[in-house]
Amino acid sequence: MTMEHLRTVSSEAVPAFEVNEWILPTDMTLIKTAVMSFTGTLIAAGCEKDSDDLNDAQVGFRELLANAIAHGNLGVERPKGCEDTLMELALKEQAEHPEKKQKKVFVTIKANKHELIIIIRDEGNGFDRALVPNPLHPDNIM
Repeated sequence: MTMEHLRTVSSEAVPAFEVNEWILPTDMTLIKTAVMSFTGTLIAAGCEKDSDDLNDAQVGFRELLANAIAHGNLGVERPKGCEDTLMELALKEQAEHPEKKQKKVFVTIKANKHELIIIIRDEGNGFDRALVPNPLHPDNIM
């Protein structure tokens, strides 16, 4: 690695961010492949292969991507008491409304050994944050 690939943070030289930008179709079956690519990106950026940090990042990335596809682009809502998984509901929605697969999910991953930034944007209708229950309220903690 040459000096041009380094930047200074808190007077410590660290590798510059490796940036990966993906445009994915709305397809729940691609999540596993996307997580594998994400994992490779983090390992290449210096994350230890069998670390808790890598595992935590994989879980978070998988959830972010599933939410963008299922809730964002497909508009899937899981009714209370529904025993179907989000994956099952989303695959059913994909099959019934193939036109929704035209929507895209935009992923940006910036990673180095010390930091990880994930930006995921979908083409869904969005939501009103004021209507989202406080996840820290005792009634909402699992």
